[in-house]
Parts: sequence; structure tokens; C-alpha cells
Amino acid sequence: MKQTLLLGLMLLGTCSQSPLASAQTLPVELPPALVPREPPTEADANRTATEALLIEGRMLQQREKLAAAQRRYQRAHRLSPDSQAILQAIVQVAFSQKRMEEGSRYALLLADRQTDASADFLLLMGAYAVETGDLRRGARYYERGAAALEQRQANSQLLATRLRLLDLYTKLDDAPQAAQEATALVQLIDKKLPEVETIMKSDEGRGGMTVRRALGEAFNKNGDYQAAEKQFRAAIGDSEPEQLELQLARVDLAADRLNAAEQRVQKVIAAKRDIAAGDLPYQLLSDIWTQQGAAPAEVRARLLKKLTPYYEANRQDVALAYFLAKLQLDEEQGKEAIALIQPHLVKSPSRDAYQTLAIAQWKNKDWEALLNTLTTIAERNRNLSTLHDQLLQIAADEDASDALIAAAEKRKESTTGLTVPTAQAIAQLCQMREQSADAWKWLEIANQLDSDAAAPSLVDFGLAWMVAKRYELGEKALRTAAAAKMPKSGRAATYDYLAALLAMNDRSDEALATAKKAIALDPNSAALASRVPWILFYAERKPEAERSYRRLLAQFDSEREDAPTRQVLRQARLMLSALAETDHEREEWLEQILDEFPEDVGAMNDLAYLWADDGRNLGRASLMLETAVAAEPENAAYRDSLGWAYFRQGRFDQAVGQLQQAVAKIEEPDPVLLEHLGDALSAAGRPAEAIDAWREAVALLTAEDAEKQAALKAKIAATSATNE
Repeated sequence: MKQTLLLGLMLLGTCSQSPLASAQTLPVELPPALVPREPPTEADANRTATEALLIEGRMLQQREKLAAAQRRYQRAHRLSPDSQAILQAIVQVAFSQKRMEEGSRYALLLADRQTDASADFLLLMGAYAVETGDLRRGARYYERGAAALEQRQANSQLLATRLRLLDLYTKLDDAPQAAQEATALVQLIDKKLPEVETIMKSDEGRGGMTVRRALGEAFNKNGDYQAAEKQFRAAIGDSEPEQLELQLARVDLAADRLNAAEQRVQKVIAAKRDIAAGDLPYQLLSDIWTQQGAAPAEVRARLLKKLTPYYEANRQDVALAYFLAKLQLDEEQGKEAIALIQPHLVKSPSRDAYQTLAIAQWKNKDWEALLNTLTTIAERNRNLSTLHDQLLQIAADEDASDALIAAAEKRKESTTGLTVPTAQAIAQLCQMREQSADAWKWLEIANQLDSDAAAPSLVDFGLAWMVAKRYELGEKALRTAAAAKMPKSGRAATYDYLAALLAMNDRSDEALATAKKAIALDPNSAALASRVPWILFYAERKPEAERSYRRLLAQFDSEREDAPTRQVLRQARLMLSALAETDHEREEWLEQILDEFPEDVGAMNDLAYLWADDGRNLGRASLMLETAVAAEPENAAYRDSLGWAYFRQGRFDQAVGQLQQAVAKIEEPDPVLLEHLGDALSAAGRPAEAIDAWREAVALLTAEDAEKQAALKAKIAATSATNE
């Protein structure tokens, strides 16, 4: 086939030089065209198309038209996904153009298929997979890399790789795999190899201590208590006896050796030494007593009795002070809790401590103090998100809310005055009470006090109101913020948010004008530029939207290595596929997405469904949809597409299975999905169930779908008549 195509291309070249001369060499009567004995299969067509794309790609590469060559190779890859040679060509051409992200995505696919990949390549791919957030895939590459390193006895690199695997499996909460890696590490360390010993003894032995503590954690979590104890003893030794006792107490607690655990913890507490353990000894004691069967109230009483004298003897123990404060609060001793926390807040501010303090002040009805706490948090964090749960309780208390607002009003009128953080805190309190008008009043006060300081909070409120469809308030907040002296990037973002709000409020012309203000502040931002076509699409001005998306691509598509820009353009292509008037155009935009993002399961689903619905490329469609479903098994749309592809292939029982799962996964019944299920059930010889599915679909359709209703009713009638 390749030779035939090459010969054809050579003949075309000859003809293009002298069409008249070549025509004179042709016989007067041409032989009849060859007709295959059997029609070509989809696999035959795929092979032919692959060869053609590869030939064209090589020619383009030789002419140094690398971007065009790369696209041909990418299309060939989707026709022949297991070909390592094609993947290598894509990676080579992508990297030669400095399209590093795009090339790396294909390098991952190459690593999946290369059984003889080098350790260095696998470790590089593992690092890239982890960097992109795919920890499980990264672990697979590191595992293969470790096996290759073990074969060539690269022991120091092997130690580092297995430690990376231990960390990955810990993050994945995969205790058995983490313990397996820990076992492999112990075996490597026990060999006393010089290069490994050097690492273990580095930093005056602290390197080895860190490794062995990680091993102990992995074994303990997996229930290998003897191994965990051995590693903790090797890590800590006699240098820090209290730290060792605490770690062994954790092992005893996990192993349900409660008496032994308690003895160790009591010993640590009695030592009265600062061991940099935070509140771990106290929390362990609480957990032990709870596991022994003591009721929560009894545990609190015993802890207070046991630990209060220790704090009296050492009031510098911040961790113990905060731990006792929580206990006191649970015992409804708000004043005692406040007294424990306040002396330490300046030097040791803590999220948990402020949460405890806020609830204690609320229960103690100390409104001025509570307002100060809310002000401090708002000043430090811009909002009260760290006190969200506590503020919900306070907001639900009408008397408390009214008292806090009154205290703020009093400050506004006093000589000491009101601060911006206080006004912002009260605005958030009002918002939680669903009193948006009052929230806006306090935001206006904050803006009058200091418009620049108030601007970020105004943006936050504006976005929240936009999401809640409170467009009038959202617009006020965003316009007020935009008028402040913010950095140029902040103003641009604020105008962008305002443009989105105006579009959602059906004011598209104003939205477009506002979006252009954002773009003028940062003309090099693809994200800001993408707002214009989005507004046009939202306003159903589809021809304009299509032209605008095309301009967006023309402006920014040459920026290959800015990840946010590439995501914007990926979305632009997706929108263009939705706007396309023909299946051919729609298909091309989806193909372009998959060229750059070969594992984009959303684009796979859309393209494969397009093919399945048209009865084309059914083999490739089903494989792509199986990949999509494997990636997102709870996605009903993907299962519907896969079921429909199976239906088109005549795999009716499999179609029914996928479509039934899709129906089960959606919250609201969908008439299209139900029609698909009915069609598959009918084809599978289950007419009664098919009629039930079609009837349910008919019931969901509205008067606007009269034609579809009529078609479904005709199916029901025909099936009923056939099976009477």
C-alpha cells in the first residue's frame, strides 16, 4: 500500500510538470477500475488512511512544515494508537518546535506502550504525570523505573525512587502498596550498600531518621505493627525518649494495646518536657480513653482533671492551653476557654484557637470581644472563610447578630471609628442571614472608609451575588470595585466578571463594551479575550460568536507553552464544534482538540457519539467511548454514548447494559436517553420493556417536541402490534 501511494504521488508530481505530455502517454482506452472482491472493512480503511497520513506527514516534515506534519502524525496515531513509531515521531516533532507540553502528553502514551523503556525515561514520565495531578499513573511509571534501576543496580537512585513511591502511595491512601514499598526499602537499606549508607547517614543522620519514620508510618497504617515499632526505634533511638514513646504509643493504640499505649503517654506527660509534639500526647490520651469505652463527658472530665495541673505549672505550653480551651468550651465553660486562649494569640495565632475563641465569646455574649475577633480574622484573611461554620451558628442566633450589628453601629458613631475589616465582617454576617441589602450597606460603608482596601471584598461579594442571580447587587459591587485603585490585572479581572454578569442579565451590548475594557487593560490575555465570543454565544448571536472564536484562535494559537492559554483555546475549539453547521466541521474541531490533548475524554465522547449516531467508524467510536467510561464511570452521558455505539454495531445486550446504567446514574430522567434504551431493548428482543422506556420518554417531552412525540408513539404502536 505504501509503495502504491508513493508511486501515485510521484506520478502526480510528473503530471503537474507537463500535463499535456503525460496525457499523450496514456492509452486511448483505459482498463476497467479494479473492484475489490469484498468491501473494505473499517480496519482496512483505517490502515489505508494511516499510511496516507504518515506519507504526507513525512513529506511535510522534510519540507520543514513541522506543525502540519505533527498534525498528520497525530491523526495517524488515533487510527493506529498502539504504534510506538508514530508516537515517537509526534514527540520528536513536538519537541523540535518547543511544544513541550504537547510532546509530553504523547510521551506519556509512548511510555505506556514501550515495554523496554529506559529507567530515566520512565522516571521523567513519572515526574510529569505527578506534576499534572495523575498520581496513580505517576506511580506506575516509577514502579517500572524502579524495576529497571534494580536490574542495573543503581542503588542510590533506586532508594530515591522507592521513597517517591512510598510518598505517592501515602498520598493516594493506598496502605497496602505503601507498606509494600516500605518492605522493599527496608530490604535495600539492610544490604548496607555504600551509596545507600551515604544517604542514610547524611545531615548527621537526620536523613536516615526521616526515611525510617516514613517507613514506620507506612507499616503502622497497614497494620504491620512489629515492623512499624522496629522502624520507629531505629529512627529515634535513645536520643529523644519521649518522642519514641509517643510513636510507640501510636503503634500500641492502632494495635488495640490500650493499656500499653496509656502507660507510654502518661510517662511522656509526666516528664514535663517540651518535646515539640504539640497536642499529640493529650490527643492520644483522649483517643485511648475513648477506645477503652469511656463516654465523651467522662473523657473530658478526666482530661481536665489530669492536665490542668500541668498547665498551671507551665503556662507557656501553648498546645496544652488550646487543647484545654476546647475541653472547657465543650463543658460550657466559655470564660475559662477564653482565659486559656487569649494570652497566646499574639505569639501563636492558630485557626483552631480563633474558632474556639469565637464560639466561646458568642456563648459568653461578649459582643465587643467577638466583634474584635471577627475583625482580626477579616483583616488577616480578607474574609471570614476560616470561621465559616462558626459564623453560621452566630448568624442563626438573631440576638447575637443584632448585638454585633449594634456594636458596629456604635463604633461607626464613636470617636475611635469603624475599620474596613469590621464593616466587611458585618457585611458577611448579614449575607449569611440572607439580608443582602444590609450586606451592601456595610460594603458601602467599608468603601467610604477606604475604597482601595474594600475592593477585594467587593469583588468577592459581586461574584457571590452573580452566582445567586442577584444581578443588581452584583453589578453595584463590581462597578464600585472597578472604580478603586487596584493593580491593572485586578481591574481587568473585575471588568471581566462584570461583563459576565451583564451577559447573564441579558444586556449583551453593555457586556461586550465592558469586556473590551478588560481586554484593553491586558490585551495579551487569551482568557480575557475569550469573554467576547462567550457573550455572543450566550446571547445566541451564533454567527458573530463563531467569527469571534475564530479570531481568538488566530490571535493566540501560536502561543504553545502557556498552559492557561492552551486551555482557553481548547474551550474555543469545543465551542466552535457546537457552533458548526455541518458534521464535517464539528468533527474537525473535535479532532483538533484531540490532536493537542490526546486523552481528553470529553472530546473523545463528543467525536465518537457523532460517528456512532452517523453509523461511521463504529469500531474506533466504541474503543474511544470505552476509554471515556473507564476514566469517568459515573458519567451517564458517556455511558449513553457507549450504549448507542454498541447499538449501532448490533451489540444489543451490551447496549442495554450501558444504557440501563446511564439511566440509573442521572438525577432527572432524560427523553433522549430513554429513547436510546427503548431502541436497544427492542432490538434485544425485549419489546415490553422497550415500550415502557418509550412511554416514559413521551411523557417527558413537551408540546415543542410534537414531532419527536409522534415518532415515539409510532414506535410504540408498531411494537405493540407486532407483539400482540
